[in-house]
Amino acid sequence: MKSHDEGTLFTMLVVGLEKCLRQRTPYPYPAELQYVMNVLSLYMTNYPKTFPDLLTMFEKPVKDWWCAGDIPDSFDPRLRLVYMGQITEALEDFLIEGELRGIDLKRIMLHVDNLPFRKFYEQMRADYDQTQLDEQIIIEAKYAHIRVFLIQHPFTTPAALRKEFGLQWELLDKFYISVEPDSYVYRSEGIVLNCLVCGALKSSRDGNPTSVKLEVCQNRCLTDWQEIFIEPHLKVVSEGVLRRIVIPGRVELALYIHLQDIQTQFATLNSLRIYPGVDAYDLQLHFEDGEAWAVDVKDYRDPIALGREIEGGPFRYPQNNRLYWDRFYYVIPDERETHYPGYCDKVRREAGLEEAPIHILPFSAFCRAVKKKVWEID
Repeated sequence: MKSHDEGTLFTMLVVGLEKCLRQRTPYPYPAELQYVMNVLSLYMTNYPKTFPDLLTMFEKPVKDWWCAGDIPDSFDPRLRLVYMGQITEALEDFLIEGELRGIDLKRIMLHVDNLPFRKFYEQMRADYDQTQLDEQIIIEAKYAHIRVFLIQHPFTTPAALRKEFGLQWELLDKFYISVEPDSYVYRSEGIVLNCLVCGALKSSRDGNPTSVKLEVCQNRCLTDWQEIFIEPHLKVVSEGVLRRIVIPGRVELALYIHLQDIQTQFATLNSLRIYPGVDAYDLQLHFEDGEAWAVDVKDYRDPIALGREIEGGPFRYPQNNRLYWDRFYYVIPDERETHYPGYCDKVRREAGLEEAPIHILPFSAFCRAVKKKVWEID
């Protein structure tokens, strides 16, 4: 069936599915999901009988069951839509960055959640690209300050924002929402829960606390959660910011702090920058011998999806650019390699990055590589 050009039906399906999984119950089905479900039921001889069965089907590669028209080129049909009752990172990336023309973006809540930060990022990046060195350093530091604050403070108050950012506090306020009964966060007897790994927790379908992003957090999420009393004016980062900034940022920040410890021990690690060039990549290291390393932290459960994401490798800057690097590292959390032996090799093959100077290493292996480098120079 090819009557719906440019993947319109597929896009309607994933938009409706994302909205459905954000509801406390699947019913009533969002209109987009209901429409495509009706189409699929007409074209599939073994259409699932129940909604749980439908979710099970969505956990299989799209190419194995999709029969209702084109799939947009920006979504790999070998990937899945759902994992453990939540949308996958591949689908989340498609919703935020993919081809969604013709669909009302305001109806996609996660996309809307993330728009204020994306606009802020795009403006900061444009300002950085259009200014001279002295101003670039100021802009880069401002961006890093704001991003690190969001990562470290999923819950805050306007008073705390004013204390940290002064007159600029309203800029940060756009990335937060009020903690109210209909917000996504878990609430129980006047408290909300914060995980030092995952950030704010939400209520699962059975009413228990759970991570917003199980696909990333299931092997790291703590059970000794921090209780935060719901005081007046308490705010939490929007769910889009939690998913896209806070949760992945926790690993980025942990690596930065670990490298700072190495830097205090070895003067041969001359400088260390987080989010250089307004997030051109995550970290930049400069060594005494003049070599520069760049780092992008990636946390995908599926190595094939990550391989597709980084296919072709990073942008290579000229030597006269502050973002120039001699070696580039994609760093993944240790748990990925532990729970999927050969994860890094799988990513490397899928991405076609088997040649140096591009490296794919677990967190601890990268830290050992840094120590080996500074020892050799020392």
